[in-house]
Amino acid sequence: MYPTKAFNTFVTDRFIDYFDEFLSPNYYNADYTTQEFMLQSALCKAMAARLEKCFKFEEVKDNYNKKLINISSQLSMQETNEIINNQEKRLKYYAKLKYCLEQVKNNDYGINVLKYLFTLFIKMKKLPIEAVKTTKEYSYINQASIELSNSSIKHLVCLPDSVLLNELFKTITLIDYYYQNLQDINSFVEDSSFEEEVYYNENMNNMDKKILDQAENYFEDWLIVQMHTLNNGMVF
Repeated sequence: MYPTKAFNTFVTDRFIDYFDEFLSPNYYNADYTTQEFMLQSALCKAMAARLEKCFKFEEVKDNYNKKLINISSQLSMQETNEIINNQEKRLKYYAKLKYCLEQVKNNDYGINVLKYLFTLFIKMKKLPIEAVKTTKEYSYINQASIELSNSSIKHLVCLPDSVLLNELFKTITLIDYYYQNLQDINSFVEDSSFEEEVYYNENMNNMDKKILDQAENYFEDWLIVQMHTLNNGMVF
C-alpha cells in the first residue's frame, strides 16, 4: 500500500528534480498516498522518453522493407521463411514497444508498468545490473516493486526481452480496461492502490483473455497503419 517504505526512504527533493518535467503540477498539494502514484507516473513517462531514444521505429520499418525486398531468389523456401520470420519478430517487437510507449506518454501508470519500463531500459542499454544497483533510481523502483508486487528488478532483468515486453503490454491493457469500465474509479489518482489490485487479481477469467485478444487485434491494426505510413506522415 502507498506510501511505501521505499518512498519514505529514497524520495527526496533532489531525487524528484530529475523527473520534475514529467511531474503533475498538483504533486506538492497532494497527500503522500497520491504523491507516490504521481511520482511513479512521472517516472513511467521519463522511462518512456529514454526508451524512445534507444531506437527509431521509422528505421526499423525501413530495414524490414529493405530486408524483404533484397531476399535472394537463390535461397531455399526454408531459408526464405526463416529470414521473413526473424524480420517479422524484430518488427513486431519494436512496434509493440512503440505502441506501449505511446500509451505511457498519454496516460498514468504506477509501479507495475514502471518496473517493466525500467528493466527494458536497463537491458536495451546493456547496463550492468551491479552498476545500476548503486543508483537511487534503482533503489526506489526495486524496493517499491518488491513491496507492492513482490517482484525485484534483479529477477526481472533475467527474463527475455520479449517476455518483459508482453508483460508490459498485458499490464497496460488490463489496467486501461478496468479503469475505463469499473464504476467509482474516476481517475488514476483517486485510488492509487487500484492498479495493484487489478493486475494481481488471481481470478484471471475468460473476460481478461478476451480483453487481451482484442488488444492484440487493435495492435495489429495499428501496425498495419504504421506500415502504410510514410516518414513524412502520408498514408498510402
